[in-house]
Amino acid sequence: MPLVLQPQFSVGARRSCLLIIGALLLPFVSCGCSRQVVRAAAGAPISSARFVDVARQFGVHFRHTSGKSGRLYLPETMGAGCAFLDYDGDGRLDLFFVNSSSLPGFKGKGPFYPALYHQRSDRTFEDVTQRAGLAIDVYGMGCAVGDYDNDGHADLCLTCMGPNHLFHNNGDGTFSDVTKRAGVGDPRWSTSAAWLDYDRDGHLDLLVGNYCRWTPALNVVCRSASGPQMCAPNHYRGDSSTLYHNNGDGSFTDVTRKAGIYSEVGKALGVVVWDFDDDGWPDFMIANDMEPNLLYRNNHDGSFREVGVEAGVAYSMAGKARSGMGIDSGDVENDGREAIVIGDNSREGLALFRPEPTPLPSPDGGAGGGEGTARFADTAEGAGLFQPSFLYLTFGTMFCDVDLDGRKDIVTANGHVNDVIEKDGIGVTYAERMQFFHNEGGGRFVDVSRSAGPAFQDAIVGRGIAVGDYDGDGDPDLLVNVNNAPARLLRNDLPRGNHWLQMRLVGTRSNRMGIGSRVRVEAGGMRQTSWVRSGSSYCSANDLKAYFGMGSAARVDRIEVRWPNGETEIVRDIPVDRIVTVREGQGIQP
Repeated sequence: MPLVLQPQFSVGARRSCLLIIGALLLPFVSCGCSRQVVRAAAGAPISSARFVDVARQFGVHFRHTSGKSGRLYLPETMGAGCAFLDYDGDGRLDLFFVNSSSLPGFKGKGPFYPALYHQRSDRTFEDVTQRAGLAIDVYGMGCAVGDYDNDGHADLCLTCMGPNHLFHNNGDGTFSDVTKRAGVGDPRWSTSAAWLDYDRDGHLDLLVGNYCRWTPALNVVCRSASGPQMCAPNHYRGDSSTLYHNNGDGSFTDVTRKAGIYSEVGKALGVVVWDFDDDGWPDFMIANDMEPNLLYRNNHDGSFREVGVEAGVAYSMAGKARSGMGIDSGDVENDGREAIVIGDNSREGLALFRPEPTPLPSPDGGAGGGEGTARFADTAEGAGLFQPSFLYLTFGTMFCDVDLDGRKDIVTANGHVNDVIEKDGIGVTYAERMQFFHNEGGGRFVDVSRSAGPAFQDAIVGRGIAVGDYDGDGDPDLLVNVNNAPARLLRNDLPRGNHWLQMRLVGTRSNRMGIGSRVRVEAGGMRQTSWVRSGSSYCSANDLKAYFGMGSAARVDRIEVRWPNGETEIVRDIPVDRIVTVREGQGIQP
């Protein structure tokens, strides 16, 4: 393989020490600031949340295989995702881990299957992968959970370094591979995926992010101060993401070009779906690696318009494309407007795009949609996120109210892509701690990782991260897939005090699991917004319920559900500390 003289880091990573203290931009290679200075956080720890890794204790022994062979192939450093899901409908969250596989020259003995762990009634887990029909040896990347045929059972999309697979849930604890019949076996290198009903016909469509055009024969190796290493993705051509329309008969049609989303300017690693302009139709954003991020606005006619540049989310404040990986959106100030967080490369820092009150034109050329229509500005530095995250390379990225105080915090899974980066002497390590940024209110976050329990002190090569309350105690737990290492199940040992609420939606006219629904909760003088949605983070899938921390509020005054078809339903005066099920058009169900 040829050796190419090329720095490993992206041009979007040229932020320097002086930028950290609010001064100049210098070439990134000149930065010599220390890890301790960059990571200093203002203020004392605020959150009382503590996370403990209980994976092995409760029977989870999955270990991810990257297929690393010593030949420095690009896929081996990417890692994979994971999911919380209730695949058998018993009310307990089960776990799914995406596995990769061997690459040329790898000497490990396969097969290398993904892993499905069923949760028993005693909160322990058993590996049911083979029994469930998911024992398939593929180079997996990500997953998306959704009921695409509206039969009440959670189906599973597995994205791979081609081809992808769709598993239909048979309702008896088993899955069937229906990829060929469904027509979704894309042979390219796919990453994150999400289910959405983009045309509001009641059937879930499928969005699949694709990365770059790589094969072992095309692989190139680069050289840095630390020696030979994998080259950055700008050495490879990008690939367009794919949108599949659900035909309602178990099959899908590729409508990528028809819908106006075909673009080879992209190397998708993260996708998130939400209604960014508040017009009742789902939009979505793609986090690209060293290419401009793409924001697709729904035209209400089965097509989209890309508005990333005009919305202000395509580039960094320096006008550079960054190494976008995990992505999520969340109402961080409880004002009804969603911010966007994106994980980036080391020396790029987290991005936090906050909406400004300047409306974008509406799809029909008018003055705009609802209150969510806005341009965005990256406020990560002012919010207290940029400096603490500057030396970390972030894959999994999630908004999550960790301590149930009613404000959405940020949790990240970190780990570099260069396993000898320490030799460069620039203060960056390969394995890195996860980070927990506590939302103080007023648009400010504080890094409280050091006090977030033992699970946040371990250096890992973190990749996909998912959120779900696996033990049913009301606080959100975390599932983490670690590249080429054992997975982690992080139990949130939050002391009792703050209250909680979880919303399970059952669609009747909308899709069965209510994916794409916006839920707003008013209690204790606070209005919060959350979504029932597929996708977000990096290659992972959260529990399909809307989660809320209620603080000291003992009852909920008002819950507003806007279903994927645009219709709104309201329920009032609900007790907290419970899972509430709302059936479309019928209100709260037992």
